[in-house]
Amino acid sequence: MKSFGFERILTSGDYDHQLTCVNVFSCDSREILYDTRTRGRDQDASVIESVNCESGEIRLIYKNDTGARGAVVTCHPTERKACFIKGLDHPEINGKYHLTCRQGGIVSLDDMSDFCNIDARDVHAPYTPGALRGGSHVHVFSPDGKYISDTYDDAVCHRLGIEHDGPEGEANLRNVQINILGRPVSVPDLPGNHSGSAFTYVAARLHSDPKPGSDEIRTCEEETFIGQNGYVDAGGIRHAHALAAIGEVRNADGEPVQEVYIIHLPEGDIRDGDGPLVGTPTTRPLPPAGCEQIRLTHLSERKIPGIRGTRHWLRTTPDGRWVAFFAMDDDGILQAFKADTATGRVVQVSHNTFSAQSQMTLSPDGLFMYYAAGGSLVRTHMEEGYTDILLAPGGHPINEGPVVVSPDGKCIAYTRIIPGTVMRRQQICTFTLTD
Repeated sequence: MKSFGFERILTSGDYDHQLTCVNVFSCDSREILYDTRTRGRDQDASVIESVNCESGEIRLIYKNDTGARGAVVTCHPTERKACFIKGLDHPEINGKYHLTCRQGGIVSLDDMSDFCNIDARDVHAPYTPGALRGGSHVHVFSPDGKYISDTYDDAVCHRLGIEHDGPEGEANLRNVQINILGRPVSVPDLPGNHSGSAFTYVAARLHSDPKPGSDEIRTCEEETFIGQNGYVDAGGIRHAHALAAIGEVRNADGEPVQEVYIIHLPEGDIRDGDGPLVGTPTTRPLPPAGCEQIRLTHLSERKIPGIRGTRHWLRTTPDGRWVAFFAMDDDGILQAFKADTATGRVVQVSHNTFSAQSQMTLSPDGLFMYYAAGGSLVRTHMEEGYTDILLAPGGHPINEGPVVVSPDGKCIAYTRIIPGTVMRRQQICTFTLTD
């Protein structure tokens, strides 16, 4: 087999090392950041660490002394900063680490004391504009570092315990949250509240019971900023800040199907659209005026419909032209696909005899997609469609989790379960490309 590079096992020890789905490398490609949750046990999230890609040196990046958890870390594109999930301080008072009781934090990679909250949280009516009422998770900087996007779950609607919208209130439905950095928001000092360094709003309009065959969506998640500088639509208009996200529709038979959506983010002042940005005690927050939601794909019409496979986040090429995702071909094999952001045209990229098995990432130039398949590390050429096996599984297959490429495009990070002194633990490995 042709050699494309070499592997290193960077970490060791009797605890798991967890990578996030994107941007785990520092902006200079020298360090990899991770958290120390035990697999399958989010409640024991504790600290953020980094490992040096050359020396293997481990450094503590963040640890909280108020009982708040820390997990799911990603790095700033140009500065030595990182953002991550931070549980609420003093969870015995403000709420335990839960989908609706989390926030985002930003920390310097060189000074743990240089920390700030991202999103403000106000769970006491009347609510504060620029703050939301919930849990935010999987925080990712925009390519220009001006925004952070993340997944959002609403604590106020969650407490209602409703699955379908009705006279008694609305359901908590997963959405995407946008944080505009440099616009701090202060909230009343009440239990469960905290102020933040960003102005925050939700990006999508949701429906608990989408009309079959319509473009209405129940949830919006697994988002990515489109391109390094946005994208150009079919009318030739450039949208500087836009998201590609997965929206769950209902097909003509009422079955759920995952489709690709584009959301244009408003520039300038953020104000109420069809309803209050902050929501009400019985209704969800709503997106602002100028937040445009567009269905890009119609995968419901395929033999095996919708986005499929391991939960994965969408990825886009640097020019913003293509959105990459996984779906099944007509033979039931999970393949790489891409959709044209201007036209919605869907192209099957890979034609493998084996299925993709992990999350994916694109090379910085957008030419390759990296992921795991059959326990191997592989790359698929985004234009020509061929797939190289970079690394066979050996005795320890690559996990069905994140596969992330460095900003300089030379190194790929992933995890394997390696036997330890006490038990099998998940360790961070890198594959350095030489071809």
